[in-house]
Amino acid sequence: MSRIRVATIVDGAHRGLFSIQEKPNGELLVPVPTGARHGNIEDLANLEYETAPTVLERRISIHESPNSEKYTTIKRTTVLSNGKHITAVALTDAVKTKNGFGSVFVLRSENMSGEGYAPLGNVKVGDRLLSTPEYDPKIYTLFTGLYIGHPDVAFEVRGIDPMILIEPIRFRKFQLVVMFYIMELRSHYSGEMGSQVTFNPTSVPIEDRPLYDELMRGKSAPDCVRLFQNGVWSLARRVLDVELREAKTPAAISYFKTRLDRIPKKTTIAVERDTELPPTHILFDE
Repeated sequence: MSRIRVATIVDGAHRGLFSIQEKPNGELLVPVPTGARHGNIEDLANLEYETAPTVLERRISIHESPNSEKYTTIKRTTVLSNGKHITAVALTDAVKTKNGFGSVFVLRSENMSGEGYAPLGNVKVGDRLLSTPEYDPKIYTLFTGLYIGHPDVAFEVRGIDPMILIEPIRFRKFQLVVMFYIMELRSHYSGEMGSQVTFNPTSVPIEDRPLYDELMRGKSAPDCVRLFQNGVWSLARRVLDVELREAKTPAAISYFKTRLDRIPKKTTIAVERDTELPPTHILFDE
């Protein structure tokens, strides 16, 4: 199968973020390469790198779900070196009802400098490349969002932040919309992914069912951009809280406080998170 390889450029070389493969039956596979450690970003200070399991595989699969007249299934699978498999599932009506787009994930990339990051892996004939501009991870952090809809529905939005780059990609049965945002915030040594998880509305109290239904309902293109921006702010605030706990010098503390002050105070993102922790701690560079 040919792939669409989504990448960025660091240190003059491409760094793979994820790829997209369309199977013969129209389903999509989205491998997200990582060789990092698995843990919770809020426990970074207490995590022992030697004992934290390595992430062997992380992939998203998008299924047509032929037994459902309304929903498409988004499944995320994480395989760890300790043998554990972590699965998260979300349903969206965006594709079959053509009422907008559903969230797949929001990703904050770690510092991808150094020889430990393979450029793109085994590129095959027919593969296509989608890449962001080059950026310096000592100054910036890359955020990526992925959203799904029907290929016949146009992703139309005006007046957005010029730093948000949007690229729709159409397949036979699905459309994936990739968003990029490069924030002026030095890249942390960890990365973090947020993805939506849905639940059966009949399993919760009746007063909570409208919220659970809403999680599975497609959103307009402008709403998806706002959701992506909220996800970026939420993940940025989380890593800045860690940076402030780890900061050792007045210059570092001032740097991170200044950037935290730039993020709107009221942002939320309802996601199931995991964090990848490379075994190298990059110290603050004055």
